[in-house]
Amino acid sequence: MKNINGQGNEITIILPHKKIDCISSHHEQFNQIIHQSHIIITGNNNHVSMHFDSE
Repeated sequence: MKNINGQGNEITIILPHKKIDCISSHHEQFNQIIHQSHIIITGNNNHVSMHFDSE
């Protein structure tokens, strides 16, 4: 993932069985989703939610 500018921004991945509140993880599949996403966050205190029907 690139272009995260500002402070207090966060990304929430919402899966059917759990919610992950972080920008990076030690979980390889989660990191692939984040690194392959083209998300640009500019400003402060923004929140991005990504909902998935299956894991």
